[in-house]
Amino acid sequence: MNNKDIRIITAWIFLIITFAIVYAGGWWMGAFIIVLMLFGMKELLNMLHSKDLYPSRTTSYIGGLLFIFLGCIGKIQYLYLATIFLVIAAFMAILFRGKNARIKDVGATLLTVVYGGLLPSHFLFMRNMDAGTVNLAGFDVSLALCFVVTTVSCITVTDVVAYFAGCKFGKHKLWEEVSPKKTIEGSLSGAICTILLALLLGNDMGFQVWQSVSLGLIITIFAQLGDLVESMMKRDAGAKDASDILPGHGGLLDRADSYIFTVAVTYYFLYFVIVNPIF
Repeated sequence: MNNKDIRIITAWIFLIITFAIVYAGGWWMGAFIIVLMLFGMKELLNMLHSKDLYPSRTTSYIGGLLFIFLGCIGKIQYLYLATIFLVIAAFMAILFRGKNARIKDVGATLLTVVYGGLLPSHFLFMRNMDAGTVNLAGFDVSLALCFVVTTVSCITVTDVVAYFAGCKFGKHKLWEEVSPKKTIEGSLSGAICTILLALLLGNDMGFQVWQSVSLGLIITIFAQLGDLVESMMKRDAGAKDASDILPGHGGLLDRADSYIFTVAVTYYFLYFVIVNPIF
Protein backbone atom coordinates (compact mmCIF):
# COMPACT_ATOMS: atom_id res chain seq x y z
CA MET A 1 0.00 0.00 0.00
CA ASN A 2 1.55 3.30 -1.08
CA ASN A 3 1.50 6.58 0.83
CA LYS A 4 -1.37 8.00 -1.26
CA ASP A 5 -3.61 5.04 -0.41
CA ILE A 6 -2.75 5.34 3.27
CA ARG A 7 -3.50 9.07 3.12
CA ILE A 8 -6.92 8.44 1.58
CA ILE A 9 -7.84 5.73 4.12
CA THR A 10 -6.77 7.93 7.03
CA ALA A 11 -8.75 10.88 5.66
CA TRP A 12 -11.90 8.75 5.29
CA ILE A 13 -11.61 7.36 8.82
CA PHE A 14 -11.10 10.86 10.24
CA LEU A 15 -14.07 12.19 8.25
CA ILE A 16 -16.42 9.39 9.32
CA ILE A 17 -15.49 9.86 12.98
CA THR A 18 -15.94 13.62 12.63
CA PHE A 19 -19.43 13.30 11.12
CA ALA A 20 -20.48 10.79 13.80
CA ILE A 21 -19.29 13.08 16.59
CA VAL A 22 -20.89 16.14 14.97
CA TYR A 23 -24.22 14.29 14.78
CA ALA A 24 -23.96 13.28 18.45
CA GLY A 25 -23.12 16.86 19.47
CA GLY A 26 -23.10 17.90 23.11
CA TRP A 27 -20.34 16.67 25.40
CA TRP A 28 -19.39 13.93 22.93
CA MET A 29 -18.34 16.60 20.48
CA GLY A 30 -16.74 18.57 23.29
CA ALA A 31 -14.63 15.57 24.32
CA PHE A 32 -13.63 15.01 20.69
CA ILE A 33 -12.50 18.63 20.31
CA ILE A 34 -10.59 18.43 23.60
CA VAL A 35 -8.64 15.39 22.37
CA LEU A 36 -7.85 17.17 19.09
CA MET A 37 -6.86 20.29 21.01
CA LEU A 38 -4.48 18.47 23.34
CA PHE A 39 -2.66 16.69 20.52
CA GLY A 40 -2.67 19.80 18.33
CA MET A 41 -1.29 21.98 21.11
CA LYS A 42 1.46 19.46 21.80
CA GLU A 43 2.50 19.58 18.13
CA LEU A 44 2.42 23.38 18.14
CA LEU A 45 4.44 23.56 21.36
CA ASN A 46 7.08 21.28 19.84
CA MET A 47 7.36 23.57 16.82
CA LEU A 48 7.65 26.62 19.07
CA HIS A 49 10.36 24.94 21.16
CA SER A 50 12.41 24.43 18.00
CA LYS A 51 12.40 28.23 17.60
CA ASP A 52 13.53 28.85 21.19
CA LEU A 53 10.02 29.79 22.29
CA TYR A 54 8.70 28.37 25.56
CA PRO A 55 5.07 29.23 26.22
CA SER A 56 3.40 28.41 29.50
CA ARG A 57 2.02 24.90 28.99
CA THR A 58 -0.32 25.21 31.96
CA THR A 59 -1.84 28.47 30.73
CA SER A 60 -2.10 27.10 27.19
CA TYR A 61 -3.95 23.95 28.19
CA ILE A 62 -6.20 25.65 30.77
CA GLY A 63 -7.00 28.40 28.29
CA GLY A 64 -7.84 25.92 25.57
CA LEU A 65 -10.06 23.91 27.92
CA LEU A 66 -11.86 27.08 29.03
CA PHE A 67 -12.75 27.99 25.46
CA ILE A 68 -13.89 24.44 24.70
CA PHE A 69 -16.04 24.45 27.85
CA LEU A 70 -17.70 27.71 26.78
CA GLY A 71 -18.34 26.14 23.38
CA CYS A 72 -19.92 23.07 24.97
CA ILE A 73 -22.39 25.15 26.97
CA GLY A 74 -22.94 27.60 24.09
CA LYS A 75 -21.98 30.71 26.07
CA ILE A 76 -20.25 32.74 23.37
CA GLN A 77 -21.17 35.94 25.24
CA TYR A 78 -18.39 35.11 27.72
CA LEU A 79 -15.74 34.73 25.02
CA TYR A 80 -14.49 38.30 25.35
CA LEU A 81 -14.23 38.03 29.14
CA ALA A 82 -12.37 34.71 28.87
CA THR A 83 -9.96 36.20 26.35
CA ILE A 84 -9.13 39.14 28.64
CA PHE A 85 -8.57 36.74 31.53
CA LEU A 86 -6.23 34.58 29.46
CA VAL A 87 -4.20 37.53 28.15
CA ILE A 88 -3.54 38.58 31.75
CA ALA A 89 -2.88 34.96 32.78
CA ALA A 90 -0.30 34.59 29.99
CA PHE A 91 1.62 37.63 31.21
CA MET A 92 1.45 36.46 34.84
CA ALA A 93 2.61 32.94 33.99
CA ILE A 94 5.74 34.25 32.26
CA LEU A 95 6.28 37.01 34.83
CA PHE A 96 6.63 34.45 37.63
CA ARG A 97 9.52 32.81 35.81
CA GLY A 98 11.53 35.63 37.34
CA LYS A 99 14.87 36.25 35.65
CA ASN A 100 13.96 33.69 32.96
CA ALA A 101 10.88 35.65 31.92
CA ARG A 102 10.90 36.62 28.23
CA ILE A 103 8.31 38.73 26.44
CA LYS A 104 8.42 36.46 23.38
CA ASP A 105 7.19 33.58 25.54
CA VAL A 106 4.12 35.64 26.41
CA GLY A 107 3.39 36.00 22.71
CA ALA A 108 3.99 32.28 22.17
CA THR A 109 1.56 31.45 24.99
CA LEU A 110 -1.14 33.63 23.46
CA LEU A 111 -0.52 32.10 20.03
CA THR A 112 -0.94 28.61 21.47
CA VAL A 113 -4.19 29.46 23.27
CA VAL A 114 -5.73 31.31 20.33
CA TYR A 115 -4.66 28.86 17.62
CA GLY A 116 -5.21 25.70 19.65
CA GLY A 117 -8.25 26.70 21.72
CA LEU A 118 -10.10 29.90 20.84
CA LEU A 119 -10.44 29.33 17.09
CA PRO A 120 -11.38 25.60 17.22
CA SER A 121 -13.95 26.26 19.96
CA HIS A 122 -16.15 27.88 17.30
CA PHE A 123 -16.89 24.39 16.02
CA LEU A 124 -18.85 23.87 19.24
CA PHE A 125 -20.40 27.33 19.16
CA MET A 126 -21.66 26.57 15.65
CA ARG A 127 -23.08 23.19 16.66
CA ASN A 128 -24.88 24.77 19.63
CA MET A 129 -26.14 27.82 17.74
CA ASP A 130 -29.83 28.60 18.27
CA ALA A 131 -30.74 28.70 14.59
CA GLY A 132 -34.05 26.83 14.44
CA THR A 133 -34.81 23.90 12.16
CA VAL A 134 -35.20 23.15 8.47
CA ASN A 135 -37.39 20.50 6.87
CA LEU A 136 -35.34 17.93 4.96
CA ALA A 137 -37.11 14.98 3.34
CA GLY A 138 -40.04 15.41 5.72
CA PHE A 139 -37.92 15.63 8.88
CA ASP A 140 -37.23 18.71 10.98
CA VAL A 141 -33.45 18.94 11.25
CA SER A 142 -31.45 21.34 13.38
CA LEU A 143 -29.99 24.13 11.22
CA ALA A 144 -26.97 24.20 13.52
CA LEU A 145 -26.26 20.58 12.63
CA CYS A 146 -26.70 21.43 8.94
CA PHE A 147 -24.28 24.33 9.32
CA VAL A 148 -21.55 22.11 10.76
CA VAL A 149 -22.10 19.33 8.22
CA THR A 150 -21.99 21.88 5.39
CA THR A 151 -18.80 23.43 6.74
CA VAL A 152 -17.05 20.07 7.17
CA SER A 153 -18.23 18.87 3.75
CA CYS A 154 -17.04 22.03 1.99
CA ILE A 155 -13.65 21.97 3.73
CA THR A 156 -13.26 18.32 2.75
CA VAL A 157 -14.09 19.09 -0.89
CA THR A 158 -11.59 21.96 -0.92
CA ASP A 159 -8.84 19.71 0.46
CA VAL A 160 -9.58 16.64 -1.65
CA VAL A 161 -10.19 18.35 -4.98
CA ALA A 162 -7.23 20.71 -4.55
CA TYR A 163 -4.96 17.75 -3.76
CA PHE A 164 -6.00 15.49 -6.62
CA ALA A 165 -6.43 18.26 -9.20
CA GLY A 166 -3.03 19.60 -8.22
CA CYS A 167 -1.44 16.16 -8.64
CA LYS A 168 -3.15 15.62 -12.01
CA PHE A 169 -3.17 19.06 -13.63
CA GLY A 170 -0.95 21.27 -11.47
CA LYS A 171 1.73 23.18 -13.35
CA HIS A 172 1.90 26.60 -11.71
CA LYS A 173 3.00 26.88 -8.08
CA LEU A 174 0.59 28.66 -5.76
CA TRP A 175 3.19 29.87 -3.24
CA GLU A 176 6.38 27.89 -3.60
CA GLU A 177 8.24 29.60 -0.75
CA VAL A 178 5.59 28.46 1.72
CA SER A 179 4.24 25.19 0.28
CA PRO A 180 6.12 23.86 -2.76
CA LYS A 181 3.54 21.20 -3.69
CA LYS A 182 0.43 23.39 -3.86
CA THR A 183 -0.60 24.66 -7.29
CA ILE A 184 -2.88 27.35 -8.68
CA GLU A 185 -4.75 24.73 -10.70
CA GLY A 186 -5.43 22.68 -7.58
CA SER A 187 -6.46 25.72 -5.58
CA LEU A 188 -8.92 26.97 -8.20
CA SER A 189 -10.38 23.48 -8.75
CA GLY A 190 -10.96 23.13 -5.01
CA ALA A 191 -12.58 26.57 -4.86
CA ILE A 192 -14.95 25.95 -7.78
CA CYS A 193 -16.12 22.58 -6.47
CA THR A 194 -16.59 23.99 -2.96
CA ILE A 195 -18.79 26.82 -4.24
CA LEU A 196 -20.88 24.35 -6.26
CA LEU A 197 -21.35 22.16 -3.16
CA ALA A 198 -22.26 25.22 -1.07
CA LEU A 199 -24.89 26.16 -3.68
CA LEU A 200 -26.35 22.66 -3.51
CA LEU A 201 -26.43 22.42 0.28
CA GLY A 202 -27.43 26.06 0.71
CA ASN A 203 -30.46 25.53 -1.50
CA ASP A 204 -31.63 22.73 0.81
CA MET A 205 -31.30 25.10 3.78
CA GLY A 206 -33.18 27.92 2.07
CA PHE A 207 -30.18 30.18 1.43
CA GLN A 208 -30.24 32.81 -1.28
CA VAL A 209 -27.77 32.22 -4.12
CA TRP A 210 -25.46 35.04 -3.02
CA GLN A 211 -25.42 33.65 0.52
CA SER A 212 -24.43 30.18 -0.68
CA VAL A 213 -21.74 31.54 -3.01
CA SER A 214 -20.38 33.75 -0.23
CA LEU A 215 -20.33 30.80 2.17
CA GLY A 216 -18.48 28.64 -0.34
CA LEU A 217 -15.93 31.38 -1.01
CA ILE A 218 -15.33 32.00 2.69
CA ILE A 219 -14.85 28.31 3.41
CA THR A 220 -12.49 27.58 0.51
CA ILE A 221 -10.41 30.75 1.04
CA PHE A 222 -9.89 30.27 4.77
CA ALA A 223 -9.43 26.50 4.47
CA GLN A 224 -6.59 27.07 2.02
CA LEU A 225 -5.16 29.94 4.08
CA GLY A 226 -5.20 27.72 7.17
CA ASP A 227 -3.30 25.05 5.24
CA LEU A 228 -0.71 27.60 4.09
CA VAL A 229 -0.29 29.02 7.58
CA GLU A 230 0.44 25.60 9.04
CA SER A 231 2.90 24.95 6.19
CA MET A 232 4.60 28.24 7.03
CA MET A 233 4.95 27.25 10.69
CA LYS A 234 6.37 23.82 9.81
CA ARG A 235 8.81 25.32 7.34
CA ASP A 236 9.99 27.88 9.89
CA ALA A 237 10.37 25.13 12.50
CA GLY A 238 12.29 22.95 10.03
CA ALA A 239 9.72 20.14 10.24
CA LYS A 240 8.24 18.17 7.35
CA ASP A 241 5.17 17.22 9.41
CA ALA A 242 3.76 18.41 12.72
CA SER A 243 4.19 14.83 14.03
CA ASP A 244 3.67 11.26 12.81
CA ILE A 245 0.43 10.40 14.61
CA LEU A 246 -1.73 10.08 11.48
CA PRO A 247 -0.53 7.63 8.78
CA GLY A 248 -0.10 9.32 5.42
CA HIS A 249 -0.78 12.79 6.80
CA GLY A 250 1.73 13.38 9.56
CA GLY A 251 0.42 15.26 12.54
CA LEU A 252 -3.03 16.20 13.73
CA LEU A 253 -2.42 19.80 12.67
CA ASP A 254 -1.56 18.54 9.18
CA ARG A 255 -5.07 17.04 8.98
CA ALA A 256 -7.00 19.75 10.84
CA ASP A 257 -5.20 22.91 9.67
CA SER A 258 -7.94 23.72 7.12
CA TYR A 259 -10.54 23.82 9.90
CA ILE A 260 -8.90 26.15 12.41
CA PHE A 261 -9.50 29.50 10.69
CA THR A 262 -12.51 28.34 8.69
CA VAL A 263 -14.87 27.32 11.49
CA ALA A 264 -14.42 30.64 13.31
CA VAL A 265 -14.98 32.85 10.25
CA THR A 266 -17.85 30.66 9.02
CA TYR A 267 -19.54 30.82 12.42
CA TYR A 268 -19.73 34.62 12.32
CA PHE A 269 -20.84 34.66 8.70
CA LEU A 270 -23.68 32.25 9.44
CA TYR A 271 -24.68 34.09 12.60
CA PHE A 272 -24.66 37.63 11.21
CA VAL A 273 -25.83 36.87 7.68
CA ILE A 274 -28.19 33.90 8.04
CA VAL A 275 -29.42 33.58 11.63
CA ASN A 276 -29.40 37.20 12.82
CA PRO A 277 -28.87 39.29 9.65
CA ILE A 278 -27.35 42.69 10.27
CA PHE A 279 -28.18 43.97 6.78
